[in-house]
Formats: sequence, structure tokens, C-alpha cells
Amino acid sequence: MALPRFLFVTGTSKDGVATPAWPDRYTSARGEVASDGSWVAWRLSGPNNRELGRSALVFPDHAHCLDGVQALVVILKQLHPFITLNQLTGLWSWRLEFEGSGVAVSGRGHQRRRECEYNLERFLSTAAVAVPATYRTVRKPRGAA
Repeated sequence: MALPRFLFVTGTSKDGVATPAWPDRYTSARGEVASDGSWVAWRLSGPNNRELGRSALVFPDHAHCLDGVQALVVILKQLHPFITLNQLTGLWSWRLEFEGSGVAVSGRGHQRRRECEYNLERFLSTAAVAVPATYRTVRKPRGAA
């Protein structure tokens, strides 16, 4: 069985619009981008390769993103969880904040609040055991929409 790991996603930002949409299509990308508009973000994948959560921020390069992952692991027990119902979609989602700033968000919406709570717990327990040796970089294929 595969180990839990952080995958890195690259994208671009122009006029405040991120491609791919990050962290989701309802929320604008926040964070720092490189001078050419490129950015890197992380997502946590569980042992079954299912996404458990993703960064709430984008970073200007891979090194800054990796620093963000390492900082997340250090402050994991100090994060404040918030669970909300999206009025547009009717789906539940979670986010984790540190000192009032978003750090991580759910990778997808959930039909039921209890499923959202369960997935938040899975994210927290998995992020604690994911190790740097298992980090991989995933790039969007050229020409993909």
C-alpha cells in the first residue's frame, strides 16, 4: 500500500484568476505568486491515493511550498477547524486556520456534515504521518483545460 504523501500542483495566475482554479472554483487564489504569474500549491493524498485536503494558499515556487508543508506539520495541533455549508452547492466543507489565516481546506464538498467531520479527522491524522521522502510533483499536462 502506498504511503500518504503531499503532491505539488503548479499553475498560473493572471488578473487574480488562477488556472487551475485554486483552492476551488468558488474561492480566489490567495498567497504569493512568482513574477511570471506561476505558482505551486500542495495537496495531501492518502494511502488509497484519494485527496484528503489541499493548501489554502499558493506559493511562488516549489521550495516555498515545501516550507509551507513543513510548517503545516509543525503547527498541526494548533490549527483551528471550521466546518461550513456552502449555500450555493449544499455541500459541507472544512478549513483549518492558524492565527486567523487559512492554511488548509477540504479538497471536495461532502453531502453530510458527519462525512465532512470524518474527512477533516482523516486529513489531520494523515498529515501528521506523511513524510518528506514521499513528496512528488504533479504537473498539469500541456493543453489541458
